[in-house]
Amino acid sequence: MVTEWWKNKIAKRIAEDELLRKKLKITIYGSFEPSNQKQELEKLCNHLCSKGFEDTDIISGEKRPIPEDFSILEACLFYLEESDANFLVYTTDGARQGLITECDHILFSPKMCKKWGSCLIMDQTKAQKSSMGQLQKDRLAELNSPQLTRIAYVPFSSFKELQMIASNFAENFFVALKPILIDR
Repeated sequence: MVTEWWKNKIAKRIAEDELLRKKLKITIYGSFEPSNQKQELEKLCNHLCSKGFEDTDIISGEKRPIPEDFSILEACLFYLEESDANFLVYTTDGARQGLITECDHILFSPKMCKKWGSCLIMDQTKAQKSSMGQLQKDRLAELNSPQLTRIAYVPFSSFKELQMIASNFAENFFVALKPILIDR
C-alpha cells in the first residue's frame, strides 16, 4: 500500500516534470512545399505540444518567427543553434532545398557539434527508397560510426509513425536535458 507521503512525492515529481517539459525548445524543420507537407509538420508540432512539449514549432510559426532583420536562412541557422532539440523531417513528397541546408549545418558546422546529441533526422522511406540525399546519408554514417554515435537517424513510413517517433525522442531528449531545464 502506497503511503500518503509517497503519493505526494509522486504527484510533486509529475508536476515538476510537466513544468520542465514546457521549457524544452523543439524546432521542427522540413519542406513547406507542397502545402500538405507544411500541414503535416504543423500537425507534428501540435502532437508534441499535446504531450506537454509546448515550446515546439516550425520556422516562421508563432513561436519561431523570422526576426525582422534575418533572412529565412539566417533564422533557420539561428534556431538550429539555439533550440534544445532539432527535428529534421525528410518526406518523399517534400522539396528538400532548405532542409538540405539545415542538415548540412548540423553535419558540418563546428557550432553544432555540441548539439548532435539532441538532433533527430527522420527519413520517410517508401519501397526502401530514402528521402534523404545520399551525400548527407554518407556523412551521417561517418559521424555515427560505432565510436561516435551522435545524431539520431530514424526511417519512418507514415505520418502516424512519425508522430510516435518524435514523441519518443522528445521524451528521451527531455530526460537527457532535464538538468539544463531545471537551471532555466
